[in-house]
Amino acid sequence: MSESRFYPYLVFAICFLGVALGAMNSVLAPSYLPDIIKELNHISLTSENAGAWINFSFLAGGTIGGICLGFISDWIGRKKTLAFALLFCGAGSGIGALCTSWPVLAATRFLVGIGVGAVLVLSVVILTEIWEKKTNGVALGIMSVAYPVGIIASGLITANISDWKMAFMIGLLPIALIIPSIIFIKETLMPRNTKETINHISLGAYKNSLVSGILIYGTMLIGLWSAFAWLPTWVDSLFGNIPTEAQTQRGMAVTLLGLGGLIGGILSGWIAKRFATRQIQGVCFILCFILSFILFKMTKSYSDLVLIGSGLLGFTFGVSQGVLNILIPGLFPVQLRSSATGLCFHVGRAFTAIAVFFTGALAIWLGGYGNAIFIFSGVYVIGLIALLVMKKETYATH
Repeated sequence: MSESRFYPYLVFAICFLGVALGAMNSVLAPSYLPDIIKELNHISLTSENAGAWINFSFLAGGTIGGICLGFISDWIGRKKTLAFALLFCGAGSGIGALCTSWPVLAATRFLVGIGVGAVLVLSVVILTEIWEKKTNGVALGIMSVAYPVGIIASGLITANISDWKMAFMIGLLPIALIIPSIIFIKETLMPRNTKETINHISLGAYKNSLVSGILIYGTMLIGLWSAFAWLPTWVDSLFGNIPTEAQTQRGMAVTLLGLGGLIGGILSGWIAKRFATRQIQGVCFILCFILSFILFKMTKSYSDLVLIGSGLLGFTFGVSQGVLNILIPGLFPVQLRSSATGLCFHVGRAFTAIAVFFTGALAIWLGGYGNAIFIFSGVYVIGLIALLVMKKETYATH
């Protein structure tokens, strides 16, 4: 294979590893949270509140990093910004291993969030701009499974390493990708696009696409988060006073949800080659709403339907994530692609970050976890409407 043919695959490997390692770092703190709180919470604060601040800090950092570094990328270039993002991601985890109090740890999680949020945006933008058009969708679809792969890696670390500080030191790995990214990734945003053209193009000129993109991606993200966050507790509630059986089935439901996401993400690119991305995303919104209604509103006791529904819901989420990786960047010209994609990918995360504080209270107020998940599934209707009114034009991806 010649160098020119090998180049896209090399960039894909760097981006895939960057997202996977970022995902690994994103889950390390929640995975070790009981041990972290036990060791670091030396002041009068409940474990729930300390954990909420740690998780909120990461989500807030992800929102800010994805948006702000996205804007910076449209000025200084993709690969420089990616290098900074990888530095934030890895260094934040390494510094976190040295913390002696949870407020400082929360600050380091903010740094990790900045890096992860930016890597998620930049990896998609870079691949969109360097991959050949006829297989672009396949590459971006496969890229969507990098995050689940990182979560699986985090699970393996958690299962085999008892010391959370050692696990956080493993989180330094993204730094190892900085030099390869600088050496091997060719800048896709030329200087003439950053200074000469940017003055004549503004996000305001693409407000319809921007608002539509934020609503489409954000509503799917909120629906996905509510399902992943509340599904285990909802399964528990179906068993009543049989905690042992509930634990087993809860694990199976979450596993199938994640496995469905992996399969859906891998297949999303090939599905996108056969059908229009807008049509696929519209079907995903409809299926997610129907599956949420059947699972969380109609199901009153545990049955195999819970496992089947969890797998199908995860599959639909996976297809949607892969398709959105193709759809969103194509809504904007190259001069604004990174900043606009960052906004679309991360505005919804701001709402998710706020909801982290109120998970338990929301579930009680909305009438139980199943009812809460179904009510949150109403966002799919908003996303579907935004998809239907979105303008049709797209821009060249490379």
